[in-house]
Amino acid sequence: MQAVIFIPITCLRRLVIKQNYVAESQMLQGCFDFDKEVKPGWIQYDPQKITVLSCNDSLRPMGTVNRNVDANKQMLSVKNEADFKDLSDILEKPVLLCATRRHQCPNAKILCSDLLSLEPAQRELSSMNGFDIDFAVIFPPGVLKNKIIKSLKNIRKKIAERKRFCIRVDIKHMMQELTPTELQDAESLEFVSWHNTSFWLTNHCKPHHSLMYVNGFLFWAVLFPLSLFVALPYRLTRRILCEDTHVRLENCAEVHCGS
Repeated sequence: MQAVIFIPITCLRRLVIKQNYVAESQMLQGCFDFDKEVKPGWIQYDPQKITVLSCNDSLRPMGTVNRNVDANKQMLSVKNEADFKDLSDILEKPVLLCATRRHQCPNAKILCSDLLSLEPAQRELSSMNGFDIDFAVIFPPGVLKNKIIKSLKNIRKKIAERKRFCIRVDIKHMMQELTPTELQDAESLEFVSWHNTSFWLTNHCKPHHSLMYVNGFLFWAVLFPLSLFVALPYRLTRRILCEDTHVRLENCAEVHCGS
């Protein structure tokens, strides 16, 4: 099985043209076209050759995207057998997700009392709270399909039974496995977290994130009226109308290309 490609999105052009990664470069030939200047839409992709399930403003399609794919909402609509066949065909192409790695420096302010004694790198960290880097996570043809094969069987069953479903496929755990242990400690000088790591397969609609997934003390205590009169009824109604499931992908082989 080919490895999953994991690369900062600004380095994607280098991967496509660099000879050091022959297999990856060949797999992605014709999938992308790049502008010389990094700007919104500077990476154009061909929807006929690669499926983009989530993206940022660097990516824009060349041509018509499959009507069931909404990369902005990170959602794939699968309402009938024809859509299911389209889904199978879509997953036979390379599949790209755009995930965000957030570098946070929550304890950098501790160092501000004595800037002159700090190393240049530490001094730089003390002046910022953090920054984001967008990564392209590219599954070779068929790899993602094999990873969610049970979910695909369940989708076909739900379609036949005419029941509503929504499957959240999450690669966050896979991304965390690639993060050094020392950067996973929220008390450290630097802390890395992953965001925008999911996409949804559904014949209904994507859940409202705050009303469905937020469960902290602040939400249930400080925002008690909202959580009681809005979120709780929403979750109960959602449970009655639609079967929501969560699939976590992990243990995928990866290729580190740039940083």
